[in-house]
Amino acid sequence: MGRYCCAFESYRVARAPGAFTRVDTVGMTNQSGSGDRLPLVAGDEESATQRAYSHIRTGILEGRLRTGEMLSEGVLGAELNLSRTPIRAALARLQDEQWITIYPKRGALVRGMSERMVGDLIDARFILEAAAIHRTSPARKAELAERLSGLLDEQEQATADRDLRRLIDLLVAFHRAFVEASGNSVMLELSDRLADRQRHMLFHMGDELVARSERNLTEHRALLEALRIGDDDLFTKTLHTHMDSPPADGYVRVPSPHDTVDRMDASAGLPSGEIPTPVA
Repeated sequence: MGRYCCAFESYRVARAPGAFTRVDTVGMTNQSGSGDRLPLVAGDEESATQRAYSHIRTGILEGRLRTGEMLSEGVLGAELNLSRTPIRAALARLQDEQWITIYPKRGALVRGMSERMVGDLIDARFILEAAAIHRTSPARKAELAERLSGLLDEQEQATADRDLRRLIDLLVAFHRAFVEASGNSVMLELSDRLADRQRHMLFHMGDELVARSERNLTEHRALLEALRIGDDDLFTKTLHTHMDSPPADGYVRVPSPHDTVDRMDASAGLPSGEIPTPVA
C-alpha cells in the first residue's frame, strides 16, 4: 500500500473543548506571598500529573511541540505553574507511549514517526476498516451511509473555512464509524489505540490536508455509495484506492535524535557525536 495517503483520517478525537482548564489549587502559589507552590496531596498530585500529561501530549499531537524539539522540565513547570514532580511523571508516561525520549540532564526529545511506521499504520487502518464493514449487516450499512452523508457537508464547510482542527475532527468521526458499525469491541479498541498517531500525522500534513480535501470528499462519497448498495468488495477496493494515494508532501520526515542532540551540543560549544543514554 501507499505510505502517506489521504486516508490517514480514521481515529478518535483526542481533545475535547475545555479539556485543559486549570484544576483549582493544583500548583497554585502560596497565598502568603512567598511565591512557593502549595504542597500537593496524593489526589492533587495525580490531577497535576494528568494535567501536565494532557498538555504535553496535545502539544505533540497538534504540532505545537515539534518533532525534534527538546523539552525542559523547568520550562514546562513554569508554563503550567507546577513543580517538577508531576512534570517528570507525565514525561515518563509519554516516553512509555513512545512520544518522547528522555535524556538525563538534557531534557525530553519529541519523537515523530518514521516512514515505515506511517506505512504500517496505514496498512493496519485498512485491515480494520475493511474487515469491520464485512462484519456489518446490510441494514446497518445502509443506515451508516445515511448517517455519514451529513458529515460530508460539514467536511466541505470546514475545508472552505480552512478550519484544520474541525476538519480533522470530522475525518475522525467518519472513518471511526466504519469500525464501530461492526459491533466488535476488540476491533474498535485497536482502532482507538491507533488514533493519536493518526491525528499526529494529520496535523503534520496541515495545509496539504486541506488542499486535497476535494479528492477526499469524492472518495468518501464513493465509499458511502458502496455501503448503500451493500457491495463489500467494492467498498474494499474503493477504500484501498483511497488509502493508496501518492505520498503527501505535508508529512515531515522525522529528524533523528542524533541530529537534534548534535545541534544542541554545537549551540552550547560542546563536542558532538555522542548521544546520552536515554532513560529506560
